[in-house]
Amino acid sequence: MFLRSSVLLGLSSLGFVLVGWLTGTSVLAAERVVLKYKIIQQSVSVAELSTFAETGQMSPDLEAYYETVESRSEKGASRTGG
Repeated sequence: MFLRSSVLLGLSSLGFVLVGWLTGTSVLAAERVVLKYKIIQQSVSVAELSTFAETGQMSPDLEAYYETVESRSEKGASRTGG
């Protein structure tokens, strides 16, 4: 449960930062962002992160990344007794 809150907080924080940054500037910007957690990585669009930041709704790519990270973290916690 703590990991889920941490991941969601991190993603929403990143989304809010990106939304503020992208709407406040008129420079060329990346269209996709690569999220990494240990060896797990997923490319998601800035639009997907913006939608998540604004609505809390995850895109299929963002949901897949979240579920993979959560699943692997739970397995790691059970191995270490955490």
